[in-house]
Amino acid sequence: MSPFPLIRAMRPHQWVKNIFVLAAISFGEAEAPDFALKAAYAFGAFCLAASAVYLLNDVVDVEKDRAHPEKRHRPIAAGELSISTALVGSALCALAGLFLARQAGFAERGEAWHVAFVLGCYMLLNLAYSLRLKRVVLLDAFCIAGGFLFRVKAGALAVGVIVSPWLFLCTLFLALFLALCKRRAESDLLGAEFWDGATPWDPNEQRCDTSYSDNLGCCAPRSPGAWAAALASAASGTNKACT
Repeated sequence: MSPFPLIRAMRPHQWVKNIFVLAAISFGEAEAPDFALKAAYAFGAFCLAASAVYLLNDVVDVEKDRAHPEKRHRPIAAGELSISTALVGSALCALAGLFLARQAGFAERGEAWHVAFVLGCYMLLNLAYSLRLKRVVLLDAFCIAGGFLFRVKAGALAVGVIVSPWLFLCTLFLALFLALCKRRAESDLLGAEFWDGATPWDPNEQRCDTSYSDNLGCCAPRSPGAWAAALASAASGTNKACT
C-alpha cells in the first residue's frame, strides 16, 4: 500500500501553524541551556498531534466530506485511505507527539511533563471540537484560537520563558480573526445554504447569517471593547459594531 494517501491525510502543509510554538523565544530570554533542541521537540510534537487530529476529524466527517465540493478529494473521503488505517495512524501520531513533548519538557526546573500535559489538553480540545464543538456557532472559532494558545504556552514551557499576557492576547485575537475568515470563506464557497442548515454535507451544523461572522471577524484584530460591541450587535441583530 502506498504511504502517500496517509501522508496527504496528515496534512503536512498545515504544520506551518505550529510556528506559534516558537513565538516565546522571540519575546523572552530562554532559560533552557539547550533551548533550540527543546523548541524543535515541541514543534515536532505539535506537528504530530495536529496530524493525529486531522486524521481523526476526517474519519468523523467522512460522509459529510464526500458531499463537500472540495473536501471530497481528501484521501479518506475519496476512498484512497481506509478508516482503520487512518485511526491507527492517528493513534501512532498522538503517541509519538506525546513522546516528543516529554523530551521537550524542562526537566531541570521540575517541569518534565508540563509540555506533554499542554499537548494532551490540545488534543482533547480538538477531539471535543471534532465530535461536537465545531457545530456550535462562535464556540468553534474559540476552539481554534485555543489551539494556538496551547502552542504558545507549550513553546514557552519548553524553553523556560515566562510569556507576557499581551502575547496571549494578541495570539487570541489573531487566531480568532483567521478562524472567522475561514468560516466566511466557507460560506462564500457553499453559498447561502451554508448558513440556513440546508447543505447536504452538514445538515445539523448550527450557523447564523454572514453579518454575524463579518462583525466578529472585523473586530477580532481590535480591542476587547470592539469584541464586546460586536457580540452585542450580533445578539441584537444589527450590523454596526465595526463601522
